[in-house]
Amino acid sequence: MIEVLKQDRPKIKRMAELVLRELGDEAESLEQIQEYEHKAQLKGKLEGELESKRETARKMKADGLEDAVISKYTGLSKKEILSL
Repeated sequence: MIEVLKQDRPKIKRMAELVLRELGDEAESLEQIQEYEHKAQLKGKLEGELESKRETARKMKADGLEDAVISKYTGLSKKEILSL
């Protein structure tokens, strides 16, 4: 493709440029998709960790531990613990 761009044939050169541009756009799109997938995986992981903390807090609360202690060990706010 690069050799075609070096040639002095305007129509072929223009077509080669269009093909390269299109491939570049596809590569950008693939990168965007991969970035979106990575963010979605990270979001899912964080949501799972938060739900795990909530479940632990529920169990701690059921065992009679104070909200301050639950907050200290789960990292959840006292407000969130009260809502459980």
